[in-house]
Amino acid sequence: MKALVLPRFKSLLLGAVSGFFCLSFSVTAQAEGTFLSIDEVETETGFYQPDFLLELGYGPDMSHVEIGMDFQKEQSMGFAGLYFSRTEYDMTASETATMTAIGIRGLKYSSPINDTVGADLHLGINQTKAGSYERTGIEFALSFYESFNESTSMIIGFSFRPEFLAFDWNEGVITESGYELGINHQFSPQLNLFAKYYYENLWQDNFTSDRINDGAMLGVNYLF
Repeated sequence: MKALVLPRFKSLLLGAVSGFFCLSFSVTAQAEGTFLSIDEVETETGFYQPDFLLELGYGPDMSHVEIGMDFQKEQSMGFAGLYFSRTEYDMTASETATMTAIGIRGLKYSSPINDTVGADLHLGINQTKAGSYERTGIEFALSFYESFNESTSMIIGFSFRPEFLAFDWNEGVITESGYELGINHQFSPQLNLFAKYYYENLWQDNFTSDRINDGAMLGVNYLF
């Protein structure tokens, strides 16, 4: 019996090894063809390297940092891409409010030559923590830029973070809201300096308002 089984085993083993090498050769050939196609596509279109945005803001009772990746291939806007931001407010001597957000941002400055109004849009997921209050959900913020001259613009903005677009629920709160008024000065297409007055608060369901923080801030953003 062993004399009969051994040749069959050798035959099966030889067939398996042969099949393995054939399969390996086929996969390698297909992989080479795939890599060649990728190389051809890269040569034809190229891969886009994103720009980065760094934005810093500071005031007596607040600090703000934002980083972003700009994915527009042609610089038709000031910025268009993803952002991550974190803002801290000193509510009292012992309590700090924080807002952390991630999402998409589109920024286009106003132009006095074409008489166009600029806009800065943030749409993302925001988490607010202020004392015992906490909310995580959708954030919508929009600012408008109106030119005074070629380099300087007025900023008017607002933001909303409603409870019905939150992943959790705070009894009695309708929405968070923020307002800003300021001036932006563009030193170059990459560098901007701005000064703002801001106001952040909570609206209760009885239409009363609880202030989170307000004050003046000075900031800069740089695209590189």
